Amino acid sequence: MPGGDPITFWDWTLDASPAGSIPFFFPLDSQYPEFDPDLVGDYELSLRVYDGTFLSLPASITITAFMNQPPVAVASADFLSGVAPFNVNFDASGSFDPEGGPLTYGWDFGDFNTSSDIMPSNTYYVPGTYFVVLTVGDQDGDAGQDSLVINVGASAVPVPGAVWLFGSGLLGLVGFARRRRQ
Repeated sequence: MPGGDPITFWDWTLDASPAGSIPFFFPLDSQYPEFDPDLVGDYELSLRVYDGTFLSLPASITITAFMNQPPVAVASADFLSGVAPFNVNFDASGSFDPEGGPLTYGWDFGDFNTSSDIMPSNTYYVPGTYFVVLTVGDQDGDAGQDSLVINVGASAVPVPGAVWLFGSGLLGLVGFARRRRQ
């Protein structure tokens, strides 16, 4: 202040905000008010101070608010079907945070096994259909998910006259007609 006296009063005002916005801005007579925007966009604030003698001209600031976007999970696997024991290599490296922040990874392989690695592997020992879920999280606590379906068939056991219907888990018998010798 021109007189060098300590500031005794702060006067904050919200001059402009996005249409429909009602941000939290309180207390307006504080040196450090709390400001919490509620919509994406520009907020114009101004401050005047008083030192007991002089009231300053307003000083303005524009605050641009960005809302966090959830990360995008991208799950992939080297193979989606095979015969038990079936080892699958998974990959989440295509996942990303739109704001460019770091990610955490959580895999649920559908067989009670889990991993937090970006490129884990899992072996399925029991035939069946497994629903694999990848969850990626960002530093703001938002998450995104992607999923895969893994089909595991039974090991082919040589049975005379049997045909394995791959991926179906079914074993069909081929009929053979034998002539009886008389």
